[in-house]
Amino acid sequence: MSAAPSFNDLVDLGRIEAKARRPDLKFYDGDVTEAQLHACAAMGDAIIGWAAIQNRNLYFGGARGTDLDTIVMDKLGLARNPSTRSLGTLTFSRGSGPTGNSGTIPAGTQIATAVDIDGARVVVTTDTDLAVSTGAFSSNVGATAVAYGTSGNVSAGLLTFPVDALLGGDNTISVTNAADFAGGNNSETDEAYSARARMLWQTQRRATLDAIEEGVLDVDTVAVAIAEEDEASGIVTLYVSDSSGNSNGRMLYDVEVALQGWRAAGSVINVVGGIKAMVAITVSIDEYERGFDVAAAAQTIIDSAVTRINRLRVNQPLTMDSLTAAVIAPYATAITSVSFPSIVVTTQGSPTTLLPDTDVVAPGALIRPNTAGGGVGITVVDGKRLTGAT
Repeated sequence: MSAAPSFNDLVDLGRIEAKARRPDLKFYDGDVTEAQLHACAAMGDAIIGWAAIQNRNLYFGGARGTDLDTIVMDKLGLARNPSTRSLGTLTFSRGSGPTGNSGTIPAGTQIATAVDIDGARVVVTTDTDLAVSTGAFSSNVGATAVAYGTSGNVSAGLLTFPVDALLGGDNTISVTNAADFAGGNNSETDEAYSARARMLWQTQRRATLDAIEEGVLDVDTVAVAIAEEDEASGIVTLYVSDSSGNSNGRMLYDVEVALQGWRAAGSVINVVGGIKAMVAITVSIDEYERGFDVAAAAQTIIDSAVTRINRLRVNQPLTMDSLTAAVIAPYATAITSVSFPSIVVTTQGSPTTLLPDTDVVAPGALIRPNTAGGGVGITVVDGKRLTGAT
């Protein structure tokens, strides 16, 4: 395939065309004649760029943003998964000692987390009215995050602060979330939407593993689904979670309902909620060309590594080979050797330190960078300077 003409090619073409029309024309550096050539070349460059974008927008793998939505909807009628709000359950209770007010905690009552160091907090609202007696009680009520996106996926025990006064300010009532809130997802990325569009034809027969995965992605709160079949028993295990790796009972129930339209009669599908495996990894840039600035390149390296990790699905390991490729990719001509001297994996609150350069295997989990509580997740160090090599 021939390459599009460069800006300088357009300038040269303009000069040739002008001289063909008027052989006596002269062009001088810094003269208005050169300025006119460059202005015309700029217009030509803009037209070529516009045409290239229009051509790119004809393909699932090329279009971006609303252009991708347009072509996928036109060809397949498949909509991009929108951002969703996290769902969960709040427990309101009062101990056996004090006597408090009775009445109704109305739907829409706001409960929040503590304010973080940035002055932000997560707020959820109750879904239904909750009747409260004067004595001891403990009752659950569904709740939904106010904000759309992953920020609403609050860990257990953090939603404890009533924003609205409970029954006239009754301080004998406490509230918490015994389990994680889950299902808050950001809008589906271009990469994920494009990949789903390209795979859609393989899901049309239903009851296949690909079709089962595609089917449960119709559940708003599910962003990750992976189906695995035991060859001996034929039993399928379906792992589901939101994009952060969270799941809860409400999500699993919705998935079970959705599966009725996708699984084969008589087939056994066990739905398992994904758990998070949060990784904190130190990347050591050990060998690089003279003059390469590791500190200046660190953020780009981190972004590339995080992108690679965030592409993992439930039950998929993080190999150091794949992470090495992601780290080197932005500076392939400058970086020649990297290592991973520190790897810590935290699953369900329990951290585990792995040996250096060890693949992260977390069965049933979704591996993600550990940014909880302001954590860094990925740290880049200059290995050559640390070892004193030159």
